[in-house]
Amino acid sequence: MSGFGHPTKAPREAVPKLARTRVAIVSLIRRMTCDKICTLGSPRDRRGKRNRALQHVGRMLQHVGRIEVKKRIDDRRQGLILPRSIDEFVGPGHRVRVIVEVVKRLDLSAFRRGEAEEGRPAYPPDIFISVIFYAFSLGVFSSREMDRRCKSDCAFMFAAAGERLSHRSLSRFRAAHKEELSDLFAKVVHVCRKAGLGDTARVVIDGTRQHANASMDAHVRKEQLEKELESTRQEMKKLLDRAAEIDAAEDRQPEEDTNEDGGERKDREKAIDAAVKQLELELKASTTETVETKEAEPETASEEGRLLEQRRGHEKEIEKKLKQLEESGQMEANETDPDARLQRFKQGPRPGYNAQVAVSGEDKLILAAEVTQDPGDTYQLLGMCEQVEQNTGEKLGVVVADAGYESGENFAELAKRGQDAVIASACAKAARKERERTGRFQWLDFDYDATRDEYVCPEGRRLVRAPVKSRTETPRVLYVAAVSCEGCRLKSLCTKEKRRRLSLQATTPFVIAMSKRREQDRRTDRFGARRKGDVEAVFGHMKRNLRWRQWVGRGLAACRSEFRILCTAINLSKLARVLKSKELTVAQVLGP
Repeated sequence: MSGFGHPTKAPREAVPKLARTRVAIVSLIRRMTCDKICTLGSPRDRRGKRNRALQHVGRMLQHVGRIEVKKRIDDRRQGLILPRSIDEFVGPGHRVRVIVEVVKRLDLSAFRRGEAEEGRPAYPPDIFISVIFYAFSLGVFSSREMDRRCKSDCAFMFAAAGERLSHRSLSRFRAAHKEELSDLFAKVVHVCRKAGLGDTARVVIDGTRQHANASMDAHVRKEQLEKELESTRQEMKKLLDRAAEIDAAEDRQPEEDTNEDGGERKDREKAIDAAVKQLELELKASTTETVETKEAEPETASEEGRLLEQRRGHEKEIEKKLKQLEESGQMEANETDPDARLQRFKQGPRPGYNAQVAVSGEDKLILAAEVTQDPGDTYQLLGMCEQVEQNTGEKLGVVVADAGYESGENFAELAKRGQDAVIASACAKAARKERERTGRFQWLDFDYDATRDEYVCPEGRRLVRAPVKSRTETPRVLYVAAVSCEGCRLKSLCTKEKRRRLSLQATTPFVIAMSKRREQDRRTDRFGARRKGDVEAVFGHMKRNLRWRQWVGRGLAACRSEFRILCTAINLSKLARVLKSKELTVAQVLGP
């Protein structure tokens, strides 16, 4: 190695043997590629120096290969002197830790009612509640999946306090405590508000429809059953008439023709078989919206009796279903989930429920949650406002909703309560479009004078109330111009009659007032424009991120409990993120 010297070495007492060897190899390779080796001397000398350097590198690499690198390989069968603490399974700011600490501070006395004194002690209710809330926050809705996670996931083990909860225990707990689990939603809202969440200055209300845990094939309607019953009775009548014709034909035949070996009897049997077969084809073609059963083609005349018995059995089933609907006072029902009602989906009408939420516009905390059978949102507005006030204990600032909640009765009640609201109006939008199409004033262009119960036209002339006989279910009020409209400069843009007439509902003034409030909001706060980002994000998180595609339970009470558990889990997840960002703990916010 003449001409190369020794590579630069670090002090032996500071650098391990393996590290020193690596430093020497890197230094030697650098010197091999430097300009001195590549340029000095003849080509023969340069080749010799390069070969000797490569040999030295090879010896160093062989030396590295002989160095034993110490690695720690744990034996999984090795027992621990001290068992691990469950508290070490998750970090201090983990979501499940926040959920467990919040649940411990809730009043769970309602879950302990009715516990038997004999037998093995039951699991503490806070263990079940913590596991269910954390599972729902991750989009795990199945009890069997919760069971598997409690055996393999450290976070679930922490929530279950090391207990191996079976899916049966989890399912029975959810079924036995539907109302108690629903009531925890309001308590968690109160906890979140202590942490500074859930401002009621702007509350946004909206609803979404979700598929029930039932098939469309199991859904029946009274109108459909009545049509099916009538069709079944007509089929039975045809069968009886055809049997009577066959009997009459047999009676008209001479007695000697009834010999079993006669050819005419065989021809008659063929004719009967053909008639029955033709009748079956006609019945199958005429039957609509019924569950068809595959039936073998009749081989003899006795098949006619079998078909008649089947139709009689089907008639009894339909009559039983109609009787059940009459007793319940409903117009439709589902055999799998009797509480489910037809809702509007992209795929068409399907059995389901309507889920309603009210969220805080500031931080999107869910302040109220409800599940109803009603496919529309109109009658849910006032109830959601009352639930928000009950859960928060404060009066709402501004209520924001879409046109699905539009109703003159709703607007009148909000005005009576003194509640400020910004709600879109579909009828006002239609009136504006009609004005653009025709170029004439619509009812929306008239101002209402509540003190005199009169309308004022754009020209300033008054329309007074006139008596009218309403022939519709919704009472209407007629307003007629007090003086003739002849000579008015805006008459061509208003009416062709001598006097302008307005036939309106009694609640139309409140619709006009709400339309003006909406126009003011467009120019100032723009609460209505921000509505989608406030509440639709919550539904998007439920259905997209948490994969909430269908109700797990059956029945209105079970679905309401399931939805409020989901909303509670989302609120607790939001609380955990806020506490982590502020570097706070639950004890610092709620106290020890």
